[in-house]
Amino acid sequence: MYFWQVADGELEQEVQIAFQEIMEESLRAKKIEKWTKCGSYVFYKKNNPLEPKKEEFKPTEDVIKTTYEMRKVDGVMKLICSDDAPLTGNHELAPVEITSFTIDEDAQWTGVYRVQLAGRSGVTNHEYSLCSAVCISEE
Repeated sequence: MYFWQVADGELEQEVQIAFQEIMEESLRAKKIEKWTKCGSYVFYKKNNPLEPKKEEFKPTEDVIKTTYEMRKVDGVMKLICSDDAPLTGNHELAPVEITSFTIDEDAQWTGVYRVQLAGRSGVTNHEYSLCSAVCISEE
């Protein structure tokens, strides 16, 4: 019973941390586009000239693109940010698999996006999902 509680706690924590990262990126974005791959989205944001940059990520233009996508890593579906390490970890005793990641623009309200992320515990098979909306100004 205790082990199941730990596994479900890990599930909630992994999904919450990844969702928080996505929401923060959404709030900085000027535009979000669905990418050609299923479960992949590109966030466009203006380059901040005051923000220190890593050499390999120096933008060549005024717009920075960040990609979030679902991809299998060691047989487990993870959420990946721009070819970096997965946003969700691989806890040995409580693995978490991302089951759904969607961003949909509202049909009625331009610039309002519904963001949803869901994961499943590899131990308990329980699912946990978060959903929110964000308003993006393209100015």
